[in-house]
Amino acid sequence: MDRARQDRLNEAVEQMQALLQQLQAATGLGPGVSSGGSDLTKIARKLLEERNIRSATISGVPMGEPAWELMLFLYIAGAEQRQVSVGDAIAASGAPPTTGARLLARLEENGHLERLRTSGRQAVHVQLTANSYLKLTDYLLRLV
Repeated sequence: MDRARQDRLNEAVEQMQALLQQLQAATGLGPGVSSGGSDLTKIARKLLEERNIRSATISGVPMGEPAWELMLFLYIAGAEQRQVSVGDAIAASGAPPTTGARLLARLEENGHLERLRTSGRQAVHVQLTANSYLKLTDYLLRLV
């Protein structure tokens, strides 16, 4: 890629990030914004609970949607400002460990989550990207 095109792409990314920050400031929504007791977080919890009820009621039949459940789990964690380890994220998906790890990689590749290294340690945490957090917020708002 030539230098001029790279500069244009970098400028576009910076503009998008600035718009996203303005949207987050205007709505008060986004990763790291505490809304643990909000109606939206309660709806997300209820959606996760629904899966557990289905699985308990109809045993032996896979009832989950691993990517969806993982994204809801990360949404709730972001609202509560909790860090989520890779292992906890894989467990939250309800998928076997290797499938969960592939799922994390796919969600990261598609820009839905990001990995964060803890300073001074080897621990890696995951969280929804700001864009995916806002998309889930929009989805949950439509359910209200």
